[in-house]
This record gives sequence, C-alpha cells and structure tokens, in this order.
Amino acid sequence: MKRILLLIACVFSLEGLARVPVQQVVSYNDQFALSLYKAVMKPQQSFVVAPYSLSSAFAIVYLGSAGETQREIATFFRFPLAPNYLAQSFQSINEGLSSDKNLKLASSLWIERTINVNDTFRTNVDQNFPNQFFEVDFLLRTDSARNDINSWGAKVTDKKIPSILNVSDVSNSTKMLVVATCSLSSPWQKPFNVRETKAEPFFYTKQNQRTVTMMRALNEFPYYEDEQVKIVELPYSQDQSQGARLSLFVVVPKEVDGLKRLEDDLGPETFSLWISDIQTRLVDVKIPRFRNTQIYSFKEIFDKMGFKGPFQSGADFSELTSSSGAYVSKVVQKVSFSIDERGTDTSVPNTAQKQLAQNPEGIKSVVADRPFLYFVFDNTINQIVLIGRCLQP
Repeated sequence: MKRILLLIACVFSLEGLARVPVQQVVSYNDQFALSLYKAVMKPQQSFVVAPYSLSSAFAIVYLGSAGETQREIATFFRFPLAPNYLAQSFQSINEGLSSDKNLKLASSLWIERTINVNDTFRTNVDQNFPNQFFEVDFLLRTDSARNDINSWGAKVTDKKIPSILNVSDVSNSTKMLVVATCSLSSPWQKPFNVRETKAEPFFYTKQNQRTVTMMRALNEFPYYEDEQVKIVELPYSQDQSQGARLSLFVVVPKEVDGLKRLEDDLGPETFSLWISDIQTRLVDVKIPRFRNTQIYSFKEIFDKMGFKGPFQSGADFSELTSSSGAYVSKVVQKVSFSIDERGTDTSVPNTAQKQLAQNPEGIKSVVADRPFLYFVFDNTINQIVLIGRCLQP
C-alpha cells in the first residue's frame, strides 16, 4: 500500500489567497500537529494530544479575527486560506470525521454574552461550524456557564468525557474561551487474540522494567521498517463498504532508548516517509493495553511557542464584534484515548496461519515493549487526529 502524502513548506501571505484543495489544508494541519507534539512533551511523561480539534477550534476564532491578529493565527496554525474559505474546508473535514461513530471529536468557542456579536460572523459560524459557537454569562453566572460547557462536553463525547473545566478555568472576567475535546475507544478491524494477552516486561529504560498487560495479534497489517524504527498500522473497524477510515500507527524504536532520537528527527519529511512507504505484510504485533486521559491549558504552551496576540487585550476581533476588549482568555482541551483487544473479526485468517507454519522467518515482528510513539490517522485525507507517546503503560 502506497500513500501520497502532501506536506508543504508553510510560506504564504493572507493577501490574495484563493480556494485550495482540502488536502492542502490537511497538510498544514499535519505540520501543526508535529510541532505541537514537540511543544507539549515533557521528560519522563506519557501524553496524548488532539491537534486537529485545536486547529478546528481556532478556525472559528480565525473567522472573527482581523489585521495582525488574523495574520498571527494564520501563521501559527499554518492556515493557507482566508477565513471564510478555510471555514468551508474545515466543515468538509469535520463532516468526514463525524462518520466514525467511535471518534468523539468537538471544538467550540464560548463568548461572554455582553460582547455584541456581528451578524455576519454569526451567520458564517452557523453555516460552517454548527453548534460550536455559544454565548454565555461569564460575568454574572460564572458557575452556570462552566456547568453548561461541561454538559456540552459530556453530550458531544457520549459521556466518555463527563467534565472538561475545573472551577479555576473560568471567572467573571472571561471574555472568550476555546474548548476542544476528543475521545476514541474503538474496536479494531482485525482484533487482538484475548487468549494471547499475557503479563510481559516493558523496558522503560535499558536498566529498568515493569510488568504490563501485553496484547498480541498475528495478521496482515501495513508495515514499515528502517534502521531506526518499526511501524505497524492497526486499522479501526468501520462499515466494510467504506474500509477503515481511522488507523492507529504504532512507532517503535529499535533501541530501548531510541525514542528521543525519533522525536528529535520528527518532522514533515520523516512523517511523509513513514506514511508513504508502508507496505502490507504478515506481522506479529505485541502492544500493551493502555489508557490515557489528558487535560491541557494551552495558553501557557502557546505563549512558549511565540503565539500571544489573540490572548492580549489589544487583540483585533473586529470581524466578530464591534465591542472593544474581546480576546481569548483560555484554551482548554481534554483527550481520552484507550486501546484493548476488541474487534469485529475474531479469526486469524487462514493465509496468516499457513504462512506462519510454512515460513515463520518471513513474518515481521513489532513488539512495543519500550517507550514508543503513536498517532491516529484519517486514511481518507491523511489527517493526524491524535498523537502521543507511551513511556510507561
């Protein structure tokens, strides 16, 4: 299986922008995803982050921006289109992702209701981001506003994420709040064999290990290998007429301590190579069962990345409101991701069994018994949905 992956250098200006294919928007989204991965990682910590839901949320913010604030948003998120055209592209991507019922992904913008919203902005956001823009009373009913946001999060994730905000996340001075959420716990197209699940060692350093619950699957999977890494693509289940829209890519360094080198080299060229050169092989896969729930306040992270303008009182949101003093007070994201053995096809195919018996040395092996990187990928448009690393399951 060969993929053509478009990852384009991000050099553009807002002036004179016209329509470009959705695939180009996706390419820039993926560039942002890889840069965000490096920004949120901390020493000795596992994490998972949902970069696409952040990009989608700021596409709403972008609609209301103008002047230098608009240019700063476009540069930081690699938005290659003027706001109205970009909104149409995100609408198309969001509709496609919503077809997978196990992926609960949502983005939203919440604004203090005393801010006078322009009719044009309201129309555009209703057309392109339905049920993602809300006016609430942060000023006088702060607790009620927070409860409304948590209720929204529980609803859009089917209660997989029952709450997003803490008391400290909002106050009576909150002007604009960006909230993004993502939950994925999906059955595999080709499941792991529950009878093969065993307690096995996981080497979180060369000298240290712990016992984890290790799952196993023997099947035909897309596979990539070079001198540093082994990668296996595990497709999630979907309507058989459509094939697998989403897949989990497990990226395992060949050296126990090799993850840092992979992360140092992680960029558009490396990522493009991994995706485009992957080929279907018979693969014996072992990966730990794990769950990760993460909550982020991105204002501080974005500040360290040099993205500050929309969070300042002088931000230009004149396409959203004629009121002065509108700015983004906070950006909150909560992500829930887990994997287990579940699947829709419980049998190992006869071809796999025959190949195992006839030529066991021809089988590829991917054993995630050391710190590894992973990402969830939309195969129809080559979009990174989630990306993270597992240091200690």
